[in-house]
Amino acid sequence: MTTVLHMPDARDDEVSIGPCRLLLRESALIYADRRVRLEPKVARVLRLLGQRCGEVVSRQELIDQVWAGRPVTDDAVTRCISLLRKALDRQLEAPVAIETLAKNGYRLNILTGADSTAGASAANWHQHRYWLVAALGLAAVLVLALLRWPASQTAMPSAAAYERRTLVVSELLERYPSFSPDGALLTYASGRRGAMAIYVRELHGRGLQRLTAGDSHDHQPVFAPDQTRIAFARVSDGRGCELWLVPVIGGRETLVGDCGGRVLHDLVWSGDGTQLLMVTGAGALEPARLRRISLENGAVENLSLPVGQGVDDLAIAPDGGRIAVSVQFELGVEDIFIGPSAGRGPWQRVTRDLTKVHGLAWAPDGGSIVFTSNRLGPFQLWRAGVNKSTAGVSPVLIPEGLVAGDAVDVSADGNIVLERWRERSAVVELRLPAPAPATGIVRDKSVNWDARPSAPGGSRVFVSDRSGSAELWLQQAGELFQLTRSNGPWVMRPRWSPNRDLIAYTVPVNGAFGVRVYDVDRQRQVPEYGIDSGFAPFWSAAGESLYFGSQRGGQWQIWRKNFSTGELLQITRGGAKVGQLSADGQTLYFTKAGVPGIWKTDLGDAAKETLVVDALALVDWNNWQVDEQAIYYVQRRAGAVPVLKQYRLATAAVSELAELPDLLHFSGIWVAAGAARVWYAKITEEDADIEILFGGDRPAPDSAG
Repeated sequence: MTTVLHMPDARDDEVSIGPCRLLLRESALIYADRRVRLEPKVARVLRLLGQRCGEVVSRQELIDQVWAGRPVTDDAVTRCISLLRKALDRQLEAPVAIETLAKNGYRLNILTGADSTAGASAANWHQHRYWLVAALGLAAVLVLALLRWPASQTAMPSAAAYERRTLVVSELLERYPSFSPDGALLTYASGRRGAMAIYVRELHGRGLQRLTAGDSHDHQPVFAPDQTRIAFARVSDGRGCELWLVPVIGGRETLVGDCGGRVLHDLVWSGDGTQLLMVTGAGALEPARLRRISLENGAVENLSLPVGQGVDDLAIAPDGGRIAVSVQFELGVEDIFIGPSAGRGPWQRVTRDLTKVHGLAWAPDGGSIVFTSNRLGPFQLWRAGVNKSTAGVSPVLIPEGLVAGDAVDVSADGNIVLERWRERSAVVELRLPAPAPATGIVRDKSVNWDARPSAPGGSRVFVSDRSGSAELWLQQAGELFQLTRSNGPWVMRPRWSPNRDLIAYTVPVNGAFGVRVYDVDRQRQVPEYGIDSGFAPFWSAAGESLYFGSQRGGQWQIWRKNFSTGELLQITRGGAKVGQLSADGQTLYFTKAGVPGIWKTDLGDAAKETLVVDALALVDWNNWQVDEQAIYYVQRRAGAVPVLKQYRLATAAVSELAELPDLLHFSGIWVAAGAARVWYAKITEEDADIEILFGGDRPAPDSAG
């Protein structure tokens, strides 16, 4: 059983500054997974500016409250402001700016997505230094906000203020929190990856009970409407994913049936308690389906989707008559829709962000939805109205939710429980064939993956969400430079051109994947090389063409765009999504959508295809590489560490090169010539705690760990 800790009351010690947390006792400022220490007086200046966010605070007010009216020079105030700007912009890269108003004072502003892009530090590669972009005035903020959102959308009223408290914290992963219908109990999963148990605890008392053993991956617990049972999903070796019921007071578990897929993303009860609605899929990165299973006879029914390729998150309204779903257009490209719980429409679109949603919950009155999203960069907590009076209204930020939010639920009395998920990964190098301990290539500041060198010992491009969203970064001569600023949509799979001056990559554009190209020397995008409806680009041997996956013909196929002639040509006919060329450019190797394995075809006769490797899992679509001698790929084994395999092209012999411990599932791999070295993304930290935003009149619950 997880150890229960009672946390001290931090209400007087901690202040929210937009998405940042200011710890007054420690004089520490936290944003996302970054932390910086401040001088005590600098922290007090920030606290006062934060309390008056959006308002002008005069120098005299700062002197009166921070220095208690003692005589100080203007330089003392100026120095504090300068240190704060450095901490917020350079050290934390937080979307918070301090504006100087001549002869008036200072104003602290929380930046929106467009503002934070304009207000962030820009790298000047040739001078190797940063220039601080001037803070935007209020008029500019309004203009940029209008540019960022459709004209039909206006801002929702400000969210009610909440008091944030840590509820469940330990050395384990504390995940998937869900309230009981009356709001008095909380159920959640606790443990480590692959071995989690279901718990139930009192919200306003000390009661805590473990309901399952924790020797399988038990997750997604949810109370029945009558509050007597909890449904949950269990993944175990040899049995796959199953749905189970357990009494709230503990006791014998009852099998409901199969999940209908290898992965269960979300689970809710129907309003009358006779059915379970679920989101299940074939793999972590594959489109998932909305399904319903009867508790009486186990019958499973697929429900219709409003649009898109799949569903990610699910929530049912308090009256049981409506459901909310996050519909996936592409990986990392989602929006929220609501419709009847029967699942057959009509559907109403709630958001038009085309960014990622991590959790959904209905407000008690059924008039709004609370969700976590990276719609302005980092994952934060938002509220969106769903009634006719709020149709087309932009969601409003709930700042007390801070960042890194994941699963979310709302109680009958309006409290919000939030899973705060934190993950770090570093790009590491293993030397082969007898790997010594891994050495670092890109350190674990947030999540980093898919690193590739321009040449041996040259610049390295990689993907990182250290700025709050997944972006391309360049490591050059020991310095890092941010190349893209998408602020939400996932940028992925960068590939160098043969002459090493261009980088092609994938980014969601208007609800679908597109290909973009960055000119490293000129430090800008190359618009004429952009390709809509394109995925996972790779270059021809001469660099005059890009190959890419596309659904433009209705099915995933590999296409080629020749930039010299403008020709657009479909290459494959039998289905293909992610490809790579052989070293001589004559053979295309590729994976297919929804089918494990790697195939090959001769570009001279692409109608014929051959299965080469059958052991590549769907989740490893980005974890393989071809060179002159071999195909290198990741193979997963139940209950074991993933391994790097080598398939020799000349002999078809397969051998194991190395174990890849703590492999990030979307890592991407790079193997040096002769299989001398391999780079991969290694998870260095995974942590999840549960917090509550207390918004009612009832006493705050006891904290636990």
